[in-house]
Amino acid sequence: GLKPPVFDKNKLDGINVNLKGDQLNVAGIIVDAKTNQLIKNKISVLIEGSDKDKVENLNYSFASGDIKFKLKKGINPSDISPVKITVVAHSEGYFSSSIPMEIKNPKTSLFTINLVDIKNAPNGVVAQEKTNKADISGALTDKINITLDEPNSKTKLSLSLPENTILKDKDGKPLSGNIKANFGYFNNQSPDSLSSFPGGLSNASVDINGKQNNGYFMTGGFTSVELTDEKGNKASTFSKPMEVSMEIPKGTINPDTGKEIKSGDKIGIWSYDSNTGKWSSEGEGIAGNPDAFGNFTVKYAVNHLSYWNLDWHYSTVCHPKLRLKWNGEPIPVQMEAQFQGQYWSYPSILKDEVND
Repeated sequence: GLKPPVFDKNKLDGINVNLKGDQLNVAGIIVDAKTNQLIKNKISVLIEGSDKDKVENLNYSFASGDIKFKLKKGINPSDISPVKITVVAHSEGYFSSSIPMEIKNPKTSLFTINLVDIKNAPNGVVAQEKTNKADISGALTDKINITLDEPNSKTKLSLSLPENTILKDKDGKPLSGNIKANFGYFNNQSPDSLSSFPGGLSNASVDINGKQNNGYFMTGGFTSVELTDEKGNKASTFSKPMEVSMEIPKGTINPDTGKEIKSGDKIGIWSYDSNTGKWSSEGEGIAGNPDAFGNFTVKYAVNHLSYWNLDWHYSTVCHPKLRLKWNGEPIPVQMEAQFQGQYWSYPSILKDEVND
């Protein structure tokens, strides 16, 4: 019953789309993953990716989820020479996320990023906020123990971080004072949960031993952890590892075997850097014995943040195209589609490069 954001030929939810200028407008919306409505909070946007130097600025601040920025003058992307960037979005009270873009259109490019409200998460996502303290050296004064139960899949996530663990930001500076800790667990059964996956499942560029590999994820579930001090500094690294225990729902298909996951099966462990929008390989986890509900636990330790993901990653992808016949004046259009995969369906975005 929720109405999607409205697009018309001259506006993108309040943003004027320039179809005649000499610079490409990259326009998009940041929406609440549960309501699908524009976020009204302040949005911070960071531009990353191999072609970020082709964007006019790399850091932006917007009053709401209406987003627009420009490529530098003289940059004319095409099918042969696309501009590849990653748009990373942050907003107070939401888990950070991102979207990779390959801009080929010489006029206007559109995008959507779903952010999860920590206090009003969508179906398939459970979130919790806790408070702690760190001294001037960045050391936690109390340990962190938390368990999140996801009722739909009857799975759970447990996290543990010892007291006296030193928290540092991405520049190596310690956090101090009051620490706000946000935790989220996303199951692999809910379309709403999957649509909140940072960067999208079907266009996942990952770092494996320093080499970028494009492909797609088939997820067993993922978690987000964000620790922020009263000055707004975010923890990036820990001096002691955080112990993570995450359950994969029964019935999840292991694409390596084509059968339901079982004890002893291996699954990749991946980390996401919310500052750069990049996924990196962190080795493999092994499914333990099933619990009373038939779910399988994978245990691992982490020493940095912010998203951690249990996933199988594959490099072979298809690129479906949907051709539309237009009557009248061309307008920029973005469509969402559900692709039925071999084991489950994926939400994705179809960009109308032909019409625009």
